[in-house]
Amino acid sequence: MPKQPPLSSSIRPGLAYLLNGDQSADTVIASFPLVDQLIFDSAEGDVAALRTLIAQVQLKAVGSARLVFIKDAHLLSEIMQNTLLKLLEEPPETAVIILRTNQVNKLLPTIMSRLAELPNSYTPPTQITGVFDQTDADIFVELTDCSKTEAVERLGQQMIATREQLLANPSQLICRRLELLDLAIKKLNQNANHKLTIDWLLLHWSGNEAK
Repeated sequence: MPKQPPLSSSIRPGLAYLLNGDQSADTVIASFPLVDQLIFDSAEGDVAALRTLIAQVQLKAVGSARLVFIKDAHLLSEIMQNTLLKLLEEPPETAVIILRTNQVNKLLPTIMSRLAELPNSYTPPTQITGVFDQTDADIFVELTDCSKTEAVERLGQQMIATREQLLANPSQLICRRLELLDLAIKKLNQNANHKLTIDWLLLHWSGNEAK
């Protein structure tokens, strides 16, 4: 099975990466245009939680790919690092696995050998522009001309843009729009009619209550 197209010039699904430095984990995570994201905080998780994460990674991704981001990987115990090793050896072809740390000396050699190091000049993909920055007619055409899977991915991109709007200017309307996007993605993933779902989303996007 061929690899997915690159998400950026540095990152491809089906591989595991080391992000070495002090970049803000939240900033890196938010920059990825993927609706499917699994985040593991090494400072809070234990072996049981890590095994649960690994099991989730094996499930089918929502959209074209899934981001698996492990914060502060240097805080993983030796047991946890060994537990993670199998996943790093054979990542699912739709998974982008990134371990972020600023203390690489605390990672086991076996872990390091399975990671492709992102260059020090790596910068996250540019900020995602929301699909809803167009007219309703253009949005409808764009989201119904593509496949259902592509529509889910585009709506995921809009969720990222809308979350950024919420952080910058909190409001009930933006919160409601996030809920609408989440509902629309769930409808599409449950095989709801493609065009009717997009039409429903646009109908309520202006602020009317969804029914």
